[in-house]
Amino acid sequence: MGAGAPPGNDGPADRGATAREEQEADWIADRERAGVMINPQNVTRISKLPDGRIVWVEGRNPDGGEEHILDWRRVEQFGKMRVPREDIIPLVFAALERGEVVGYSGVNRRVYEVVFKGERRRIAITVTRDGLIVGAHPISLKHKVRRRLHRS
Repeated sequence: MGAGAPPGNDGPADRGATAREEQEADWIADRERAGVMINPQNVTRISKLPDGRIVWVEGRNPDGGEEHILDWRRVEQFGKMRVPREDIIPLVFAALERGEVVGYSGVNRRVYEVVFKGERRRIAITVTRDGLIVGAHPISLKHKVRRRLHRS
């Protein structure tokens, strides 16, 4: 999450950062009130989606998350799609916040299509029922995706 402002510095940009930090703290508190296992100190990014769901990614989580998404193999996959490491997590959130589900990959990973930095991208993302983002991988625009969740 955002870094705190230096003490005594309360300019307009700092008030914006503080408001964002307060909003993020409220979202974390919402998840805790709902009985969700969330590690606030490990949350590296959190967002409230247009449909009202709160989603977040954690570092230092053995069940997936940022470390899994930024594993060297995944970074290499994203690199082949011309997405540098520093853009992977922002792409995940862009897809969740404003992308369209266009199909499914694997067992149940939704494939989102989104315009990110001027380019149309596809990315498969797994989010738990509680909102934890546990995995993501790029999908080529040429790759045919399964339109329905379950194979028939």
